[in-house]
Amino acid sequence: MSRKQFTILAIVLALGSVLSLPSCGLPQRLDGVSIQPGAGTFLGPNPNTSIIFKAYGSYLHPVATKDITSQAVWTIDVTDLVTITQAGVVTPTGNGCGVVNVLATVTDSPHTPKGQVYIGHATVTIDDINVPSCPQP
Repeated sequence: MSRKQFTILAIVLALGSVLSLPSCGLPQRLDGVSIQPGAGTFLGPNPNTSIIFKAYGSYLHPVATKDITSQAVWTIDVTDLVTITQAGVVTPTGNGCGVVNVLATVTDSPHTPKGQVYIGHATVTIDDINVPSCPQP
């Protein structure tokens, strides 16, 4: 192999190495969490119905959106009205109507002492046309 061919090969290998790095070479970093759908409505407090929520993470370096439903910690603020699984499935308890906040919490860099906490938010409304004091569709 001539010196010129070797130089060209070295340049091609160096460019290939640089181009194969994602973005700037830094590790991907979570920048936010959203929940889809952003809201859901039950037309009655029927415990045989459910809504499936998904958590999506917005990342930097490189920019991407990923399904992080299984990494989120799912919580609700009114446990008397609905239940939620760690898969994001919300089901009415049958105990009444109202509005419930759904939160998906994810900690970025859990191995560092100061990991950033990101929270996605959605709402669930449990209607009941038979009860005038309930939210109405």
